[in-house]
Amino acid sequence: MDDFSSVKVGDRLWSAVFGWGVVVDTCRVPMMIKSELTNDIHSFTKDGKFYVDGLQCLFWDEVKIVPPPKPKEKVAVIREDIKWNKCSCGNIYPYGASYTIWSEFLHKPPMKMTLEWEE
Repeated sequence: MDDFSSVKVGDRLWSAVFGWGVVVDTCRVPMMIKSELTNDIHSFTKDGKFYVDGLQCLFWDEVKIVPPPKPKEKVAVIREDIKWNKCSCGNIYPYGASYTIWSEFLHKPPMKMTLEWEE
């Protein structure tokens, strides 16, 4: 983590949120930076954290962020080896299960299901 205890008025610092800025005050908040991009003044702590949310985003030099390549799309594979029956009224239920039990099963809360992922 960068230490900004030696920062002086006029020093240029880089914010990951606001870009380059110039220190305009070190007496309050503990330091105020004027953004070169928007001319707004923002407050930071002496360890480079944005005063509003407490996350470090202030650095002595520009930070280059290189995004990783898009990950391969994962596809869910659900394996079903269930044989199905169709009753005379047209409802479908698993082979070997009674229609009454299957009807009750459908009206219960959903079960937890584990999915397998293939890449």
